[in-house]
This record gives sequence, structure tokens and C-alpha cells, in this order.
Amino acid sequence: MRMFCGNGWDSTDIVITPAMVPGEETGADLHMSLSDRKGNSAIIEIKGGQFKIHQNEKYRVMTNDPFYDQQLIIDKYWQWQWDMKEGGNKHASQTLPGTPFSDARFATASYYINHLDKDATQTSDDVVAQMFSIIYNASVPIGYASPNPGEPNVSSTLWSTVADHNRLNYYFKDTLTPNIFWTELEGFLDAEDNYLLPMKSDCCQQKYYAGCVNDKMVKARDFYHI
Repeated sequence: MRMFCGNGWDSTDIVITPAMVPGEETGADLHMSLSDRKGNSAIIEIKGGQFKIHQNEKYRVMTNDPFYDQQLIIDKYWQWQWDMKEGGNKHASQTLPGTPFSDARFATASYYINHLDKDATQTSDDVVAQMFSIIYNASVPIGYASPNPGEPNVSSTLWSTVADHNRLNYYFKDTLTPNIFWTELEGFLDAEDNYLLPMKSDCCQQKYYAGCVNDKMVKARDFYHI
């Protein structure tokens, strides 16, 4: 596959190899979210063997399916429902869908991220906590027994991540453990080698990590699966 990047970047050949879904024998489909400290945001998905890129600073939520252009159509209804200026529902919070399906979780995360009290967050740690709380509200419980296994695709939330662009911290929460840990990426900006944090291949932690784990990172091969 060939992906062309703007802003003066060179075109790059990219081969995407899906990781295996934990507990299953199938590869994971890919949705990728990119953002930066200026507020730019892009959702990248693979559709029909081609890259599909949705770029807009308003695109701050994504879930498994349907494809993102369809998600945006569904989201227009919810945004009207919640917009008081357009005669929306006066009790918008009572309209939130409660199912574990992707479209419902998209609506839940979209609602909360657009109804945040900015005065409630005074520090970067406050914002990180706020983001994790939204993710928790849009997650699927561990061990959820779907009445229709395999259709539509619903699987438990195994981990959550939050990126702090200003401090260059990357936070990770394994659902099976009580701790949040993070890496301070600024400490690796000038590193000549690649580094990773040892984890089990089934997405469970090899041991309980907590707090900053920079000192627990080990050198990695030049090529590795994402």
C-alpha cells in the first residue's frame, strides 16, 4: 500500500499487518486516530484495501463500526438532538443510547466530549482524568455476554489510552488491573534506539505497572508490529 502525506512529507510505502484479536483466531480490523497539540485530528481506516482518511478538528470520537462516513451521518442526528439552539431535546442526557454496540458508544462519547465543564479541569492531570472517565462511560464491560455472538461485533474493552500532547505523556490503562501507567516520551526524543515496555501477548500485563515506566522500557528491534 502507498500512503501520500501532505505538508511536504514524502510518499511512504506502508504495510499494515493486523495483530491477532486476543482469544480469537482472526486479525483485528484497523481504525487509527491521529491528533496533535494544535487540535488537528484525523481518523484513518482501511476500506476495500485502501486508506480512507477523515480529517477535521471536530472528529474526536471513533468506535469499531460502521465505517466512519456512516458514523458521521448518525452523529448528525445526535448533534441535532442535543443542540438547544436548533430546538433540540431539553433533556438531552435522557436520550443517550445504552447499548454496547459501536454506534451507541460513539454517541455516548460524543455527547460527553461536547458537554464538558471547562472550569472543572485546572491542570493537565485533571484533563487526563476527564478523558479516562469518558472512555470508561463508552466501554464494554469485561465478560459481556452478547445475545448475538459475532453479529454485530461487540467485544470487551481490554485497554484504554490517553495522549497528553502538551507534556508528551502517553497513558495506558489495562482493564484487568487497577493501575494507570504512562511513559514520558520527551525522555526518548533524542534516543537512537527503539524502546518498548514488556507485556504479555494476550494484552494482560506481565506484572503490575503503575506510574511512570520510563525506567522499565527496554530496547526493541527496528521492526515491530503495532
